[in-house]
Amino acid sequence: MKTTRINTGIYKIENQGKVFQCESVQGGQWMMLLFVESNLDGIDGKYEYCNHYLTLSDCKYIIDNHISEF
Repeated sequence: MKTTRINTGIYKIENQGKVFQCESVQGGQWMMLLFVESNLDGIDGKYEYCNHYLTLSDCKYIIDNHISEF
């Protein structure tokens, strides 16, 4: 699992070929997004909402231990 800080409160997490973006949102929670590739209409891909978690560590735990669910 590789974690990269993109900006304040935004992290990119890569694990087993899947790319996630975790963003700090209002209220102190973290929103987790999954990058989904698409070749339709020339669109390369987009991030789709997964869930909200209390901490960035919670996001990392879910990505590391439950990757098969995504």
